[in-house]
Amino acid sequence: MNRSQFALSRKGLVLGSGPLECPDCGDRLTFGADRLGRTTESCGCGYYALVRMRAGEAGVAGRAAR
Repeated sequence: MNRSQFALSRKGLVLGSGPLECPDCGDRLTFGADRLGRTTESCGCGYYALVRMRAGEAGVAGRAAR
């Protein structure tokens, strides 16, 4: 573990674990948007889901501040 990783672990931040995988087949997920602007995740095997946004994210606060 290098110094920057150690500092991040002390702050309680989570390091990235790489690309997200499909829960059905294990391939990489692709992200897009539907007609209503909601973020979707999908895979070639037929897996499809809507991505939930957590409350209090910067994107949500940025839209409210306009």
